[in-house]
Amino acid sequence: MAYIITETCVDLKDKSCVDVCPVDCIIDGGAEDRML
Repeated sequence: MAYIITETCVDLKDKSCVDVCPVDCIIDGGAEDRML
């Protein structure tokens, strides 16, 4: 099943979106620059 991360979870690091986002599928990119 595919998931789409919306503005509800983008840039949140306080775990407030755990109930609505599949956090097991999210991999932290570490110190990488987010700009493409």
